[in-house]
Amino acid sequence: MELVFSKNYDIKLGPFSKIHPFDSQKYGRAMQKLRKMLSDKIIDEHLHIPHSAVDSEILAQIHDINYLESLKSSRNIATALEVPIAKYVPKFLLDKIILKSMRYACAGSILAAELAFISPKATAVNMSGGYHHAKPNKAEGFCIYSDIALAVDYLRNSNYLGKEDTIAYIDLDAHLGNGVAHFFIEDKAFKIFDMFNSDIYPKEDYKARERVDFPVDLKSGCKGEPYLGHLKELLPSFLNDIDNAKFAIYNAGNDIYENDPLGRMSVSRAAILERDLFVIRELNKRKIPIMILLSGGYTTTSFEMIADTIYEFLK
Repeated sequence: MELVFSKNYDIKLGPFSKIHPFDSQKYGRAMQKLRKMLSDKIIDEHLHIPHSAVDSEILAQIHDINYLESLKSSRNIATALEVPIAKYVPKFLLDKIILKSMRYACAGSILAAELAFISPKATAVNMSGGYHHAKPNKAEGFCIYSDIALAVDYLRNSNYLGKEDTIAYIDLDAHLGNGVAHFFIEDKAFKIFDMFNSDIYPKEDYKARERVDFPVDLKSGCKGEPYLGHLKELLPSFLNDIDNAKFAIYNAGNDIYENDPLGRMSVSRAAILERDLFVIRELNKRKIPIMILLSGGYTTTSFEMIADTIYEFLK
């Protein structure tokens, strides 16, 4: 497993960290945890660093120009981040402390996607990203840019993938990946498997729900045993049914955790690790290159669950 990480991933929200439940520094905490669990030598052998953030020209390849222009307004950024008070913060400061970190994460997803094709293990994790609510012309749910769409666009334009090559997108974040569904609304080569809590946001995005090829609707309070039961029965069916996938994206949000305030599910830490190992091994045995993204996770122990999974492949 190859690791993609930058110290620029951490978002230093300062006083705003008390307002939003998101642990915006879980990326750095996960890396620190891994360095305690493994030697620096092992980490550094697998570590890759995106040396610059994506720029406006790259973003404009997938996002609406008018939408990108709207991000020059602090009010619009505050709405997307779900931190209303941020509208009083100068735009240049919001860009420096928040949006720039997200653009680095986007660069990391592009790098991880490429590494999935060129590394011997054909598996790479970007220790950030997974902004699955961002739409072509709108930000939602703390997702400003779509690193997922950017990575796919890069792979297709770089000839790692043909336009007709099948991509398997597996989203196990607690929330429906509605932004991804909108990006690939008419893309028949992009196949979506999404297990999500249908009681929570964005439950009223019916267009996104209809786009998902293999939706698995769960309910608040779903525990680990039924969760894993559904996954182990249905994911292999999805992978067997699609036509010879050439690439897989695994959006591995751990907001399904039993103590997560936003996911509202009841899956244990041990079951989350079992989930991750199952998904990755199912893809590995089919020899499908994989990019893994971290996505949601809103507890102070989210970073530990990230480290748990990576440790299993590097130990």
